[in-house]
Amino acid sequence: MKGTMSTISVLIPARGRPLELARGIRSLRDAAGKDAAIEILVAIDDDDEAFHRAPFHDPGARLLTGPRPATLGAKLNTLAAAATGEILWFIADDYVMDTAGWPDRFRAEVATLPGGIGILYPHDGLHDDHASFPLLTRRMVATVGYFAPVWFPYWFVDTWWDEIGILLGSRRRIDVQVSAPEGRGRSHGVFDVAFWAQLFEDMRSMRVRDARALAAESGQGVEAMLAALPARYARCAQRTSPLRDPARVAYWESNQTLGSRPARYQAVKAEGERLMAALRGL
Repeated sequence: MKGTMSTISVLIPARGRPLELARGIRSLRDAAGKDAAIEILVAIDDDDEAFHRAPFHDPGARLLTGPRPATLGAKLNTLAAAATGEILWFIADDYVMDTAGWPDRFRAEVATLPGGIGILYPHDGLHDDHASFPLLTRRMVATVGYFAPVWFPYWFVDTWWDEIGILLGSRRRIDVQVSAPEGRGRSHGVFDVAFWAQLFEDMRSMRVRDARALAAESGQGVEAMLAALPARYARCAQRTSPLRDPARVAYWESNQTLGSRPARYQAVKAEGERLMAALRGL
């Protein structure tokens, strides 16, 4: 870290919400006060009709535009690669910041992490006891080689890091509040929930690998983590069990107009099927 004024990079993957995006950025700035050691990066897809109708302009934000990435994780990794901060944090474009002085609170909590390693997250009333918007350090990203997993077309980015925090034994909610003024939004393009939930389960060994690498990097060693791993592993599986509930899967997939699966989705799923087969030794 670069002292108490380490730059915080806020990563916002935007899609279809220009007015909400402007509102969210305004809330971040207002709540940051005179703190100048923050940067805001926004990724907008060049096929986003909402932003064509209402172009987004903010001279204080760094705007990245380009072809729509295949997954949210890929979009977040593009933002992270362009960021300059020692602390990286993403937030959805329909959320706002509720806590004044949030940058110093972020920095103070990061300073308590051994070697800058651990999962911190603000309180989100829609996702209690869950790292819906994880706060990562540059050292963590360098250790695992990514800011976000790239395999999933929707969901799972937050759950991925939430689990790593549990497996690592270093996961903590901090005294900062974010909220979605319109409440829980409607998920779109949620195809094949059971498949993606199973792939997420099959990939737990990859999260164990990365948690182990982070434990070693923290200077705390891996022995304690390995001793606690069976119980932590079981806890992770229990927390994701709703994703494998047939009734819930049916609700998620019926609570929207799905239509046909777009080609970009089919390509992502084909890659997911190849990964699942490899993980299962098929």
